[in-house]
Amino acid sequence: MCDFCEKFSDKEVPDPYYGGSDGFNYVIDLLLDACNGLLVHVTQNLLTDSPRH
Repeated sequence: MCDFCEKFSDKEVPDPYYGGSDGFNYVIDLLLDACNGLLVHVTQNLLTDSPRH
């Protein structure tokens, strides 16, 4: 999932359990970033790879 991050450079989603509330907030921010990057990736591929009618 981290492959799609645009703001974070993590290679894996860390375990938030050991970071307290800051750890959970960090993971949420990381995943929101990754989800946004994934959406951009999918949208761009749909636009360039879709058959035209």
